[in-house]
Amino acid sequence: MATNRKHAAFFVIGLSLWLCNPSFGQEESKFRQNQEKVDEELLAKELGRRNEGLVTQQAIAGVIDPETYFVGPGDALKLNFWGPTSEDLGLTLTVTPEGKLIIPTVGVVDANYKKLQELQAEVKRACAEKYDSRRVQVSLHLTKLRLQRVYIVGQVKTPGVFAATAIDRISFYVSEAEGFTEWADEAHVQLRHQDGTVDTLDMTRFYDYGELAQDAYVRGGDIIYVPRIVLTEQTVFVEGDLLKHGPHKITPNENLLDFLYRIRALKRTANLDAIQLVRGQQSLHVNILSHGAGNGIAHMPLQNGDHIIVPPIKAFVYVQGAVRNPGNFPFIVGYKAGDYAGLAGGVIESADFKGVKVIRHQTGKSEKGPNQEVLRGDTVVVPASRRTTIGQYLTFTAQAATIVLAFIAAKNTVDGSNSSSK
Repeated sequence: MATNRKHAAFFVIGLSLWLCNPSFGQEESKFRQNQEKVDEELLAKELGRRNEGLVTQQAIAGVIDPETYFVGPGDALKLNFWGPTSEDLGLTLTVTPEGKLIIPTVGVVDANYKKLQELQAEVKRACAEKYDSRRVQVSLHLTKLRLQRVYIVGQVKTPGVFAATAIDRISFYVSEAEGFTEWADEAHVQLRHQDGTVDTLDMTRFYDYGELAQDAYVRGGDIIYVPRIVLTEQTVFVEGDLLKHGPHKITPNENLLDFLYRIRALKRTANLDAIQLVRGQQSLHVNILSHGAGNGIAHMPLQNGDHIIVPPIKAFVYVQGAVRNPGNFPFIVGYKAGDYAGLAGGVIESADFKGVKVIRHQTGKSEKGPNQEVLRGDTVVVPASRRTTIGQYLTFTAQAATIVLAFIAAKNTVDGSNSSSK
C-alpha cells in the first residue's frame, strides 16, 4: 500500500513539472541525443587510434623494385613534404578505383598501371608547379600493396576467382586452385590481359629449373588459362610409379631422360633399371643407372605415340610353401633364403629346408639353396620333403582304394540280394 502511494507521488510530481514546463520532455530527449553523439565521437576516436597502431603485414619475396612495380587502384602511398623547418608534412594517399592519385592543393595525377618510378617522377613535377622545389622537397613511397582479383580457368582442380597482392605470380594462383589436373598442358599456360595481349609461358621451366621469367606477375583482372593436352600433337603415354599417368606432350628432339626429369617421374621409389620404352611392336629395356647400351636408349629422342612404363621398386620378398606364416615380408639387404623362411615363422616338420628355391623377379629363373642371397621382389619357395610327399601319396592312394573296395562290396551285396529274391 505504501509502495503504491510512493509511485503515485512521483507521478504527480512529474506531471506537475511537465504542466509547468511543457519543454521539459523535449530538453530530456535533446540531452539524450547529445550524450549519444558524444559517445559515438569517443568511439570513433578510439577506433581510429587503434587502427593507426595496426601494421598490415604482407608477405613479399624481397624489396620492391620501383622500375618494375606497376601501381594500380588500391595501392597506398606516402607523400612527404620537407620545408624550411624540420616538420614533415606527410599525406597518406590511395589510388582511386579510377586509377587516379588525388593530391590536396596540387591536383589529380593519373597513376593507373604506371611503374612506381614513373609515378614518383610525375608527382614531383606536379608538386614543383605548386611549391618552390628549392625550398620544398617532395618524396613518394609505396606503403601498402593493393589486393586484386584474378581469374584462373582451364585444367586446374578448382577454377575460380582469387584475390592476392600485385606482386604475386602465376604459381601462387595455381596453388590456390589446388594445382594442375592430369590433362594440363603446363608448357603453354596463357596469361590474358585486359588490354587484349596474351603471354604464353612454360611453367615446367619454372617448376624444374626455377626460371622466374616463366612465372610472371599477374595484373588485376587478368585471366590465367591452362589449356588441355591435345592428342593430335606430339604426345607420349606414361604409366607406372608417378603422379601423373596418361598422355604428356613432348618438345622437339626431347629425349627420354630429359622427359622423365621434366614430368618428375624419377622418384626414389621408381625402379630406374627396369624402365621400358614401347615403340610400335618393339619393347626396349632402359637402365638409366648404367653407362652401357641401356643408358644410350635413355638419350634417344622420343617419338609421337611412344609408351613409357616406369615400374615401382619391389619393396617386399614373397615366401611360399612349407612355412608357418607364408606371405610378403620387407626386403632386407643381405638376407638369404633361409633368413626369410625364419621371418615366415620357420619351416614346418614336413619341409625340405635344403631344397629351398629363390625365384628371381628380374629373370624368372630359380636358384636352389637356403644360402642364396635374396633381392627385391624375389620369391622364396620352401618345398615339402620327398618322404612327406610319398607318404601323402600313399595315404591318398590307400583312402581311394578303401573307397573303391567299399563300393565293390556294396555292389556285390546288392547283386546277391537280387539273386536270392529270384
